[in-house]
Amino acid sequence: MKTATITETARIAGEVLLPTVAGGVLKRRPGVQRIAQRMQWDRRSVRLLTGLQDKYEGRPLRLRVPGRSIVLPFSAEDVGAVLAGAPAPFSPSTMEKRAALGHFQPHGDSSAHSRNGTNDGGSTRMYSNRGTPCTSWPDHSRRRSPKKPWTCERR
Repeated sequence: MKTATITETARIAGEVLLPTVAGGVLKRRPGVQRIAQRMQWDRRSVRLLTGLQDKYEGRPLRLRVPGRSIVLPFSAEDVGAVLAGAPAPFSPSTMEKRAALGHFQPHGDSSAHSRNGTNDGGSTRMYSNRGTPCTSWPDHSRRRSPKKPWTCERR
């Protein structure tokens, strides 16, 4: 896998990531969205990413980010390959994602990973939110009394 230069990584951060974050990732900021539209930030982002896709022949590109392993896939097949390889070496559970979603569900875990980012066999999500129905259990479809709701207890 090819690695982006420091300049390319900085341009991706400034021309793709920064406008996206400024515009609001989870909740849009209308004022910033108007500015982005007026200044055509999307065109710059698309032009940069298209140029990198051509330069690296459509293959995934590893970005130079200290302390992180970030890959920019350019095709659907590469996205599938990156996700199939998660969590090693890539994890869909990032500290930014947990921090952003923690605002909405402070005591929940949004991924199948523990808080320290390790995989514990996929059981963390099922058992992290006590009192949440375990829809993956085959007998979940049977109705229960309101006095005894379904809970995710370890067996």
